[in-house]
Amino acid sequence: MTISQRSTVKLRGRQGLLVAAPAMLGFHPQESMVMLCLVGPQRRVGPVMRVDLRPDDGRDDADRDLAATFGEIAWEHADEVALLCYTDSAHTPPFARTVIDELQGIGLHITDAARVTAGRAWTIPAPPPGTDESDFADEDDGCEVPDGQDPQVQMMAAAIALNGRGILPDRPALRRSIDGPTGQAAVRASAALRAAVHGFLGTEGVAFGRRRLHRMAEHIVDAALDESTSGSLSPATTSQLVLLLRDHRARDEVIVHSLVDTQQPWLPMLIAAARAVPDEYAAEICAVLAVAAYGVGDGALAQVAVDRCRRVEPGHGLARLMLEAMNTGLRPAALFDALVPDLDLSPGKGG
Repeated sequence: MTISQRSTVKLRGRQGLLVAAPAMLGFHPQESMVMLCLVGPQRRVGPVMRVDLRPDDGRDDADRDLAATFGEIAWEHADEVALLCYTDSAHTPPFARTVIDELQGIGLHITDAARVTAGRAWTIPAPPPGTDESDFADEDDGCEVPDGQDPQVQMMAAAIALNGRGILPDRPALRRSIDGPTGQAAVRASAALRAAVHGFLGTEGVAFGRRRLHRMAEHIVDAALDESTSGSLSPATTSQLVLLLRDHRARDEVIVHSLVDTQQPWLPMLIAAARAVPDEYAAEICAVLAVAAYGVGDGALAQVAVDRCRRVEPGHGLARLMLEAMNTGLRPAALFDALVPDLDLSPGKGG
């Protein structure tokens, strides 16, 4: 099995799957059903799908509909799949078996299916005929989930560090990792941004300021990328970036660069910007972050970025496009071609 972000990491066996899932998600899943799409003879990891297990997990119509979505994504993007069910339960939740039934029903090969509980992973076998599944315990002794001393974990950690990322404890921690300031800190940040914006625009007016902004676009982005290596951006750079991305032509040019020039630290820069701005300034930064994250295969970060963007601006057009891309399981490599027709790249047109 191989994983490709900026570099290729080769992982082996079930323990490789257990290493890959949190790395691809950006956090350690809890009470979750995770499917890894595997492609080709090298079993390259494609889209990774995760859903929360419901507390009342059963085999009702909602579960069957959701399992059908697993099947649709797998049919479109996988030659085979691996399933990991993360739960505190000592038994495999019925929903996991619903997903297995769906995938087998459409002829998808399941490389491995395991329940992950308390640091161990157990095979999910088929229950014997006539067995009540609620009383059916998994049979094998399981294997340990690799820890930080495992060579595969260390290789993966080094690879994702190239993207300026790490693996967070859970999904709420991932969401908090791009939250902006709150309370009095948000008030101070808003005041600082307004002052910096006023200072940048000066007395020449918005039209002059926009032309100046376009002339400085490359300098602004380069400064933000350089500053992000320290983990934060200055108020001046943050304010200029906020202004730049509010101009849709400039924003969309930045998006294209982020998808093409993947050697630059786009994610650390955009995360630092998102953390520096209160919600009122966050929509465009989070939209660009969502695109850049998805473009390198970080769907979980893209999702929380879209969530914050839509929380601020529910009808945001780019966020809606990204949500559609994620819901249909669009391959990250196809994101550029999918978005370009909707981006504003016409010369001399702003806003």
